[in-house]
Amino acid sequence: MTHNDSSHAAHDARAEGTKPSYDDINTSLVVMVGIVSAIVTYLSVVVVQAMTYQWDMNMIRKRSHDVQYTKSVQAIDDQKIQLNANPSIERLAIEQAMSETVAAFTKK
Repeated sequence: MTHNDSSHAAHDARAEGTKPSYDDINTSLVVMVGIVSAIVTYLSVVVVQAMTYQWDMNMIRKRSHDVQYTKSVQAIDDQKIQLNANPSIERLAIEQAMSETVAAFTKK
């Protein structure tokens, strides 16, 4: 087929009302693909942020549960248990409690 034959065939196809022989951009498809890709990108960002936030919160919870109990922490916990177990114990003013604590440690 020569150049003239192919141009006549393209001209005949146009004359019959069919689509032209050249490639035309389908703009509606391009717009739809763009919108879908923007939505997928947005959802991907949201999912990654949610996973990162969840991971951070899990790490914070894990660190707070992995606290090493030292003697001082154990003593504080014991005092809290004693105070909460017997609510009828008379509460002291902070100044009086500090002076009694200092007196107790200076005796030792």
